Amino acid sequence: MIMLNLFIGVITNSMAEMHTEMAQAESAATPQATHLQIAKIEEQLRQLRISLTPPPHQRESLNQRKSSADDPVAGPIAECFPAPKATLHPST
Repeated sequence: MIMLNLFIGVITNSMAEMHTEMAQAESAATPQATHLQIAKIEEQLRQLRISLTPPPHQRESLNQRKSSADDPVAGPIAECFPAPKATLHPST
């Protein structure tokens, strides 16, 4: 029975040391990994902005539509979903 307790103690102790070493290794690698993740996200944002930016000839037509509309929220979405017109209901 004593031998079994000693064996369990040795296994538990080595597992605790292994977990401590793994935590230290993860904490040392975290700043670098975080910087790499941020750089990757920034690159994805840059690519999205490039893909969503219309070509110059389309940009000019969008700007003309915005300036010519009466609605302050003019643009392609406002053209598809116009704001409802206000109507006055006679009070009874």
